[in-house]
Amino acid sequence: MEYSSFRLTDEEKYFVVFSHEQGKSYNQIIEEFQGAFKRSLTKGAISKLLAKYYSTSSIENFSSPGRPLTYSERDKRELARIALLNQDQSLRDIENDDILNPSGASKDTIQRSMVSHNIRTVVRPERLSQMTQEDMKLRMDFAKTHLLWTLDDWKLVLFADEADLFPTYAGKQYLRLKENQSLNDVNIEYGWMQKKITIKVWGVISFWGVGPLIRIEGTMKGDKYLKTLREHLEPLLPNLTNLARVETGRNAHLILVDDNAKYIESKMS
Repeated sequence: MEYSSFRLTDEEKYFVVFSHEQGKSYNQIIEEFQGAFKRSLTKGAISKLLAKYYSTSSIENFSSPGRPLTYSERDKRELARIALLNQDQSLRDIENDDILNPSGASKDTIQRSMVSHNIRTVVRPERLSQMTQEDMKLRMDFAKTHLLWTLDDWKLVLFADEADLFPTYAGKQYLRLKENQSLNDVNIEYGWMQKKITIKVWGVISFWGVGPLIRIEGTMKGDKYLKTLREHLEPLLPNLTNLARVETGRNAHLILVDDNAKYIESKMS
């Protein structure tokens, strides 16, 4: 890695200049530099340092004027405020909106303005908005019921569910939060949604690994679910049962855990 002159300490810079004035070659300077300071140095870094020294008679770094600021602090604060107030608009939407963004700030500029004012974007999972108090109670009951299960108990469990194949575009809701805010502090009606894609898959996982992903056409109702189990889960059961029996040392009865969907209960209760 090349170390340019501004990354060298004054002591290191003087070492390079003094060594060069003694008539030492670049290779000699590099070898002695590495021995003295335990860090690497390149010929390019030496050349830049010496060129600067002989043109200015100094090893000091001079700050360059740099690129002038396009947006003032006031402008950035206004961009952050607009992003926060328009929760139903993506940053790309705001970028292309002449009314919200008359200055024509880019998406990246708006994002940086948000970050500089401690505003962050978080994902509110779609399922969170669909959960009822009864759903939450069922999940808590499940957790309490299985609190004392051992690892061997969980080795007998198969988890099956369906999901969108591309979760990045699965209708997630995005919210912008101020510093110290959480999802509980914002109105759930706010936030912008990504485009929904309807490609769904079904799959099963266990301690022993994952099964195949099966594409689902249409709505997964009871008959279709049972057909999926017969065609794609049953062929896996003999091997899974044998693995569980060998590992746990007991007569294994595998347990299928689903998401408590009504279409499953109607056929399997």
